[in-house]
Amino acid sequence: MRSGCEIVRGFYDRYTSHQEKKKSLLEWIGIVGSIAFPLFYMARYVTPLPPRYDDFWLRLVATFLCLFLGLKRWWPNRLKPFYFIYSYLTIFYCLSFLLSFTTLQNHGGTASVVNMVIGAILIILLVDWRNSIVMLLLGYGLSLTIFWNTHPNPNIPIEFLVWWLPVCILIVVGGSLSQFGEKQAELERLRQAYSSLAGSIAHEMRNPLGQIKYSLDSIEHTLPSPRSRGGDQPLTTPQLNTLYRHLAQGQLAIKRGLQVISMTLDEVSAKPIDPAHFRYLSAAKTTLKAVEEYGYETEGERQKVQLHVQEDFFFKGNETLYIFVLF
Repeated sequence: MRSGCEIVRGFYDRYTSHQEKKKSLLEWIGIVGSIAFPLFYMARYVTPLPPRYDDFWLRLVATFLCLFLGLKRWWPNRLKPFYFIYSYLTIFYCLSFLLSFTTLQNHGGTASVVNMVIGAILIILLVDWRNSIVMLLLGYGLSLTIFWNTHPNPNIPIEFLVWWLPVCILIVVGGSLSQFGEKQAELERLRQAYSSLAGSIAHEMRNPLGQIKYSLDSIEHTLPSPRSRGGDQPLTTPQLNTLYRHLAQGQLAIKRGLQVISMTLDEVSAKPIDPAHFRYLSAAKTTLKAVEEYGYETEGERQKVQLHVQEDFFFKGNETLYIFVLF
């Protein structure tokens, strides 16, 4: 059985994880709320509305809560770790408790119900679906409790029960399904991106590794057998040249592979190609290098590939990038 602290921690972790994807949304909502709450309060004095519950002090608190929510970048560094807790309490008070409490005080009405609908939609937009349900239930329950115990004639308006509760359920279910669909689509996009990245890395690294294998196989065939009789067998000059050539090919293949890894990491981090390392290259010579450095399985496969140059030209670019594009 999970303890109460673990359950609360789980809900808080889901809330913070949801906010990490929309870092600036809370600040914008705070700015809008700090303007909307006093603006709509003053509107009742300049428009022909019926008498309403005077929620001045409640709205004043909501205005300052939203104002500080929107001023996150000016918070002291020692207080910034508490921003998410503060934002949770602000959303709970302004959109769940305050709007439902004023609806009860005003005995329902179209304007109050519309305000609650807007509040519920904003909660679903700002909070994950589990915390949305908890926040709405706790806010409405708290407003009902305070209204019932403080109002001299606590009659629950029929609009609150007949209209708002079904609408609330529909909004929560619809918003939850929408968030779930967005999350599944995001996971699918991530899966495809990782699959594409893994395929790209495997494709790009296969050639230098194949070239290293080819060089090592060639070295193995050049070296005399350790089981041969007749004592030490000194290597001939052609054999030494062959060994050094294959060692150089293996070292070059390792260098190319490291360069490809760097280019892949730059591509993942959306870092543009640096033209500072570009130089003028011969198309014929660079293409010949690509043919010679390819990771052939056998010498027979190498002999099948021939390069015929009809006309050479020069271009400015990165040799490794050009070679691996050909691969």
